[in-house]
Amino acid sequence: MSMDFKLITPEQLVAEGQAEMIIVPGGDGELGVLSQHTPVLSTLKAGKVRIKQGGSYKEFAVDKGFIEVLGNRVNILTHMALEQA
Repeated sequence: MSMDFKLITPEQLVAEGQAEMIIVPGGDGELGVLSQHTPVLSTLKAGKVRIKQGGSYKEFAVDKGFIEVLGNRVNILTHMALEQA
């Protein structure tokens, strides 16, 4: 199963699509999100967001921000996000 996600900075929509799993640097530690996760609103600390799509991961370096999980939707709001090679 997959879920919709958006990775957003004040300047742009950095990434969006379907993900099998998302791992973020939550304010209280690493947080993994799967489809139909319990609703969550959490702070993010600077670190890496990993998004699993098609069996492989895309990584983004992010600054502080927030993650919102509602139903099958995940919004990651941050001041800065850069895709890692």
